[in-house]
Amino acid sequence: MELYFSSISNCTCNHETNTKTQNFSNSHLFLLPSTRDFRNMRPFVGFNQILIAKRTEFWPLHCLLKPKPTPVRRPSLVDSKLVQEMVAPPAIRFDLAQLCDQLEYLVMLNDYKEALELFEQVPSCAKIRVSTYDALINACIKLSSRRYAKMLVSRYLSEYVDIDSDSNFAANSEFDIYLYNRLIFLFVKCGLMHRAYRLFDAMPMRNATSFNMILSGFVSFGKYLEAINLFLSIWKRMPDKGPNIFVSVLRACAGLSIEYLGHQLHAIVVKKGYLDNNSFIFCALMDMYVKCACIKDAQKLFDFMPEKTITGWNTMIAGLAFNGLSEEALDLYNEMKSSAFGMDKFTYSIVIRVCARLGSIEQGKEAHAGLLQSGFGLDLVVGTALVDLYGKWGSMEDACSVFNQMPRKNVITWNALIGGYAYHGMGSKSIEMLNQMVKEGFVPNHVTLLAVLVACAYTGMLGKGRSIFENMKKDYNVKPRGMHYACMVDLLGREGLLQEALDLIEDSPCGPTRNMWAAFLRACRAQENIELGLYAAERLCCMDPKKLSNYMVLLNLYLREGRMESAKKVMDTLTEKGLELSVPYTWIEVKKKPYRFMVGDKSHPQSAHIYEKIGELMRELEKAVPVGEKVKFVLPDVMERELTDHAHHSEKLAVAFGLIGTPEFTPLQLMQPHRICEHCHAFIEVVGLLTQRDIVVRDASRFHHFSQGKCSCNNYW
Repeated sequence: MELYFSSISNCTCNHETNTKTQNFSNSHLFLLPSTRDFRNMRPFVGFNQILIAKRTEFWPLHCLLKPKPTPVRRPSLVDSKLVQEMVAPPAIRFDLAQLCDQLEYLVMLNDYKEALELFEQVPSCAKIRVSTYDALINACIKLSSRRYAKMLVSRYLSEYVDIDSDSNFAANSEFDIYLYNRLIFLFVKCGLMHRAYRLFDAMPMRNATSFNMILSGFVSFGKYLEAINLFLSIWKRMPDKGPNIFVSVLRACAGLSIEYLGHQLHAIVVKKGYLDNNSFIFCALMDMYVKCACIKDAQKLFDFMPEKTITGWNTMIAGLAFNGLSEEALDLYNEMKSSAFGMDKFTYSIVIRVCARLGSIEQGKEAHAGLLQSGFGLDLVVGTALVDLYGKWGSMEDACSVFNQMPRKNVITWNALIGGYAYHGMGSKSIEMLNQMVKEGFVPNHVTLLAVLVACAYTGMLGKGRSIFENMKKDYNVKPRGMHYACMVDLLGREGLLQEALDLIEDSPCGPTRNMWAAFLRACRAQENIELGLYAAERLCCMDPKKLSNYMVLLNLYLREGRMESAKKVMDTLTEKGLELSVPYTWIEVKKKPYRFMVGDKSHPQSAHIYEKIGELMRELEKAVPVGEKVKFVLPDVMERELTDHAHHSEKLAVAFGLIGTPEFTPLQLMQPHRICEHCHAFIEVVGLLTQRDIVVRDASRFHHFSQGKCSCNNYW
């Protein structure tokens, strides 16, 4: 550790002490020039002996704290050989003011670790000045070092504060409220919330900053109830604490979704005039309302903002997406873009996630281009969102390209890539990425292993999937959850091992879940085991009596078996519960604009061209001999009239419109809330082959990636 001093003087703590020191030559010291030109500094290579206050003798070196060795030594300002040849004097006295200057100078140069290591070597007799503590607090925050934070606070309290046995300040304590607030802030930033509150609780006096520090700390660590209780106690004693304190308590209301308290706080800030030209409170109120599902109130506030800020736009867009209004979120984003308002990384991150949800791949690519043009680059959040977008919607090459360009990755990034391979039935690639992830030092979590099991289930890799499932705890220290059991049920059912799958459900330590029974029902339907299918469907209806799809599956099974009385009972149950059948619809995006089609829909201006295209495709299907055999196999005993009715399904209408509205070889992305039927699945499979188009359909079951006449689900969904 290299230190710089301008003079040698007594080190005193409470009073000056005159002592005799051994004479030594100035050649043993490297003094700073009077002009403080740091470029011409010469280093002092360490303490040999230090004169401690209240003592007249020098302490030997072995009694003092020794400099902590550092793995990488900073380049010396003088020749290292010359320094090694110098022999330090046997005893010196150091200038405390110069030491504080040196500590502050290191922090100013961003040498945070070196500054804290030097501070650690300073003997306890030296009373560091307050401005130096302020600089060292910045160093601790930058390094997020809990050890140095504890050491720094402990040292300051021992030097400036006397605390009695009841954790109260003694009368003779020096109390600097500014620095004390900084210490609380330090503990909050380093994740030591309990220590921060102990400091706050022991303060003899507090100001608005003190309350803001501790409230924001509670909110940052998810202690919303503690934050609200503290605010209420403050409000009773000191009703006027300024506008900033409301930002933290509104965030606490948003975290707990306490709408009534949020309305009261809104009334208070309006009454006190805090809402005038205060964008922080505007955004906090909007965030509170969207978290409480009060979208209209949030929209009114947004429209009422005198001057919209980037945070206001982001809050509103994220709020709409948070409440499932993805289309409205994209519309607001387009409005923001047309108003020539600058965007930040958070804006692009929200929009990319919304595009992933809607399947708006073109809008997502446009946001990606805007991100790069703005010079933001691929940080962790935005990069992960892009990998998720491209991975879900069939652009695995783009997903891998973004993944490889990211300078930093985390487990969530790896999960997005592995999940992308899983969605598209690339089980071997998912397992390869899992092994690569472990090789690079990342620890898979339950989401990682779930994605790998899904990949194994989609591709029928029973042996590998069983091995991963049985060794999750041993190899990755992850206890299997209900979703992992559901994947194994799906995997066993795909291979026709229905009895083993049923035993796994009933023996599951977390008990049978809806996902397990749904996977088992899917297997029974694929294996045409009606008895076990009815058993699973009845269990599903008992566990989730308000879910319409469960009754529809049960109804179809009864109808397939010809059990009309049982089917009638299911219909009566639907009527009693007030569950109505919804009309199925399908979304498709063409030229960055979403379109929705329903069964037999003729509301689109190009309906005539759409139905003409469907007729043309059906005729081409008849000409293709292998395709025709495939359709007849999937649709046995279907009359011509019924086949024509199937041509009006929403999936077929959306595909036909996509074909006539986009250039050749352009991939199509469809999204629908219902499970794709067998007729439309076979239709899209063959159309993709004839037109050489990649078509991705996201239904209620999974992603279907149609390419070269094959689907990633291998006809199992």
